[in-house]
Amino acid sequence: MSKVLLVISEEAHARELSRVAEHLQKTSDLKPVFFVEDRMKPFGMHTLLGASGVETLTSDDIKIGPGASKFQGRGLLRRLTSGVLTLSRAAIARLPRSISRRFGPLFQIAGERDRVLQRFGLCDAVLSYGYAAVLICEDNIDLETPNWTEAAHRHRICCLIVPYTVANTVELTEAYVFVESLQLRASPVNRVAAWLFPKWATRHKGRNFLRANYGKIAATELLGLAPPNPWLLNSGYADAIAVESLAMRDYYSAAGIPARQLVLTGTLVDDAMAKVIADASNRRRALLEEAGLPLDRPVLLCAFPPDQAVFDRPGCEFQSFDDMIEFWGKSLGAVKGWNILVARHPKTRAGRLDALRQHGLTLIDHDTASVVPLCDLYLASVSATIRWAIACGKPVMNYDSYRLDFQDYPGVEAVVLVKKRQEFLDLLAAMTGDPAYFSRMQAAQQREAPRWGFHDGQSGHRLLSLIRGETVAEPLALRPASGQN
Repeated sequence: MSKVLLVISEEAHARELSRVAEHLQKTSDLKPVFFVEDRMKPFGMHTLLGASGVETLTSDDIKIGPGASKFQGRGLLRRLTSGVLTLSRAAIARLPRSISRRFGPLFQIAGERDRVLQRFGLCDAVLSYGYAAVLICEDNIDLETPNWTEAAHRHRICCLIVPYTVANTVELTEAYVFVESLQLRASPVNRVAAWLFPKWATRHKGRNFLRANYGKIAATELLGLAPPNPWLLNSGYADAIAVESLAMRDYYSAAGIPARQLVLTGTLVDDAMAKVIADASNRRRALLEEAGLPLDRPVLLCAFPPDQAVFDRPGCEFQSFDDMIEFWGKSLGAVKGWNILVARHPKTRAGRLDALRQHGLTLIDHDTASVVPLCDLYLASVSATIRWAIACGKPVMNYDSYRLDFQDYPGVEAVVLVKKRQEFLDLLAAMTGDPAYFSRMQAAQQREAPRWGFHDGQSGHRLLSLIRGETVAEPLALRPASGQN
């Protein structure tokens, strides 16, 4: 039986790839195998996934023999340069400390290079067990996923991205704009790195800064593992990206991802939502009865954001996560004539949002994707799950509480972005208290919906074809009607 490796580098990856694992088990002869990165061990992710019955590996299960990987970088020139770096470090280390400490940047670059090579050796060893494909949820140098892509190709294994989120260059730029250690003014070596490797530097909000520390930049470039655009999530050398929808294909293309990497499949969430939509009336009734809520009221579903601990960002109006919980809870609790359901983010521990109950709100632990088709109005904070609401024709209140300033849904009329408390209160009042405004937003979202998802129930089949290396059939919604050319 052929095996497919599913790499878990973040909590959010687990839910997405667990869906893939379940689909493979139910519909194919491919055996899913999870590999949980070391950074996830403290959270017990390997134990949770192992309990699902799917084989789950960590670095503890992999034996790396001496000289297991011969990789020293792409291309002869890079390998020679790496060799010179090793010899230089050894020679300088023998000098008196008063002299050798002046070569700190060289030691940091060499150390980063060694760490990347060590990690590549692990990826190489994992894949030596033989796999039909490797699936990752994002290609991101912060998670060092280029090692998986390079190792997969060296074993002639296909590496695919099954995206779990939405991100263009704005997201990563916003993530690092206020990190002081990455500012070009922070050190001469940062300025040298920006001069040598200009694609790793940018200017935003009046600041000039790097994408990563100079040691990582130099080491990544030295080994030939640098992505085409370090500021763009999923910019890299994966064989294909399983594209969720027409809108996301346009999004990736506009962001700079080559068309050859984009394969329209839809998502397993699409198929799950299609089943919910087909039985929406009964499922909605069951959900409300379970929650003890009236059946004759519209439903507002709130996807409460996780604690991102970035309350110091300019413009953020909250001092703490508890402050955010209190404001959201008080605001939603004041809404009359609606059922309010609150879904917990996977990163938020159970019980953390219990204070919301004091405001009369109902907390649910259902998979958000199973509830989105049943609601009438969706509230989230710059969340990738907004895609699901658009695909289901549900108006969205996108409240950027942390002032992350992401730009994921420009031009979508019924995804209304607000950033300030009063703006949110005004929008909430309009959506829940002005029937004409809500109807206008509802109609606009229903017009937009076909571009954001495929509810033909065949997304899983298309994804399976991609994993197998077969031709992926075009979604039914894109095929010409019978008799048309």
